[in-house]
Amino acid sequence: MDYVSFPYAALVAAVFVLYCLFPLRSRYLVLTGGSLAFALLSLSSVPAGIVFFGTLALGYLFSRMLEAKRKEKKSSLPLAFSLVIIFLPLIAVKAEDYLAALHILSADKAKLFPRPVGLSFYTLLLAAYLADIWAGKCQAEKNPAKYLLFASFFPQLVQGPIARYKETGDSLATGRRFVDKNFVHGLRLILWGLFLKLVLANRAGILVDAVFEDVSAFSCGMAALSAVLYSIQLYADFSSCVCLSLGTAGLFGIRLPENFCHPYFATSIRDFWRRWHITLSSWLRDYVYIPLGGSRRGKAIKYRNLVLTFLVSGFWHGGSPAFLVWGLLHAIYQIAEDALGIGRKKTEQEQEHASFGISFLRRIPRMLLTFLLVTIAWVIFRAQSLSAAAGLFQRILTGAKGTGTFSEQLLAAGTDAKDMAVLATAIAVLFLVSFLQERAGNGKDALSDRLDRLPLPVRFLLELSLIAVVVVFGTYGAGYHAKDFIYGEF
Repeated sequence: MDYVSFPYAALVAAVFVLYCLFPLRSRYLVLTGGSLAFALLSLSSVPAGIVFFGTLALGYLFSRMLEAKRKEKKSSLPLAFSLVIIFLPLIAVKAEDYLAALHILSADKAKLFPRPVGLSFYTLLLAAYLADIWAGKCQAEKNPAKYLLFASFFPQLVQGPIARYKETGDSLATGRRFVDKNFVHGLRLILWGLFLKLVLANRAGILVDAVFEDVSAFSCGMAALSAVLYSIQLYADFSSCVCLSLGTAGLFGIRLPENFCHPYFATSIRDFWRRWHITLSSWLRDYVYIPLGGSRRGKAIKYRNLVLTFLVSGFWHGGSPAFLVWGLLHAIYQIAEDALGIGRKKTEQEQEHASFGISFLRRIPRMLLTFLLVTIAWVIFRAQSLSAAAGLFQRILTGAKGTGTFSEQLLAAGTDAKDMAVLATAIAVLFLVSFLQERAGNGKDALSDRLDRLPLPVRFLLELSLIAVVVVFGTYGAGYHAKDFIYGEF
């Protein structure tokens, strides 16, 4: 079951009605039941279900065991054993993909290991949960239903965000009263997510897919345009899914952690990773980079730890050597910035005023350079093979000419000038909203609060206009599946 579908909307509606009808102390049972229903409807096979529920069951048993042994702390072997078992399914899946990419494993034998929905995300969630219990940062949840709800909460199961137990455990387990403000804010996030997915990401993906599939048929300009559009498509696509997750949780009065903070406003690669996929970045920092030693033991060790952390990120993201190169490239970026003294944390006062007026204009050159470096890395990420990425770079750098005029190449890519005009307008809207959120200083909630202060007819007109845009300009139809969120592949 995907987040952009009528079955999902029906599930959310049914769970919401039951949630409101149940007593406060029992409302978590409704969310647990809804999460189980979502998982069962999303699992592709019985073996996938066995892996999914088996991993969650082991996570529960390990959490109780680690809490019991935590006070002894004679050895870290219990934690190491638990983490190895939890990570085994994910490692098996990634290993299959790498062996297939290296042609060691034939295509017909690839993907034999079951692939449960949300495998990459719930694995990291459970690993953090077990590590935090061992470190004494949280207590193991004794109620199996409440544990199951935390581990499989359906709005975040497919693509995160990767929440920590101390962030969401209590709010999930405690019944929330209906608050109209939370409900309206949740609906707005869902509507914004649909706009990002159906109007922007899907439309950009048409051209991107065509060019990356056969770059030799297109000019250097089209190749460069596709690279830039992929950066925007990936952000819009992933941010869309996160908005749908946060919005759905918000309907129930539950706050999930933010996963993006306008990453293309970043002025350095380090700043980019403070803004992009925030819950994954913080997970890698807390459970990989810092345990390796972080930056405490000199530059050489710090740079080694950066490389290892980004290699782990590359391995988690995809099943080919290109993803390792993508991770390594980001590590090199950060090492170079550190050596040059770029991207160091600013003071709170500087951060507070960084988005206004002249300060924002002065940031534009650094923002553009950061976007260029990130886009170069995204090309490798999207191509999923080094040879394909090299072909696109070569096409751009050699100034190659494509077949036909620009309009003819657009048609060959499955789009046209009108579609590109709609896409350009959608990107402009995304930039404007992102700028207003950045300026507001507190993200989506601050902007939504400002909307609440507008006269009711104005708010209604704005929201109705966005609905009309999604319905009229959303990309639907044959050859496209709304469920194919990009990050769902990882």
